[in-house]
Amino acid sequence: MELSHTLRGFAIVNFEDIRGADCSLQKSSLESLDCIWFGQHEHRMHLTQGQVLTLLPFIRHFLERGDLCLEEQEGHFAGVQFLLGRNKEGGMEMKFNDHDREPCWMEMAEGMVAPTVCFSVLSQDTRALVEMYLDQATLQALLVFFERFASTGEIE
Repeated sequence: MELSHTLRGFAIVNFEDIRGADCSLQKSSLESLDCIWFGQHEHRMHLTQGQVLTLLPFIRHFLERGDLCLEEQEGHFAGVQFLLGRNKEGGMEMKFNDHDREPCWMEMAEGMVAPTVCFSVLSQDTRALVEMYLDQATLQALLVFFERFASTGEIE
């Protein structure tokens, strides 16, 4: 997993999820607010620094314990509203809207050999649900970029 740049000069990290889907974490070109794009190439979450700050404790918990936080909670963190609860299969999920107000989820993926988290985004335009499955090793490699973005607004 290496940092490179798009043709327009934006920092990008390309990687594959555990199902072989092409994914990326990329600095957004949005000028009014520091954001990143995160997900499969055809449709990605558009996340602000506050949203990344909100996700970081749950990502770290997953990396340390192989699951998501066990307490159901609703609240605001870094100005971002989120809901952590149980999905219809009984697993834990975190729901939030990205900067473009598209519904997003972070949840434990069921039926995987190793602990895996699924990031999902529902496109308001196409109504397509795009999922990205990350194991602990991949998410650990991405953590440095998330942490850097949360503190500086940049991924490089």
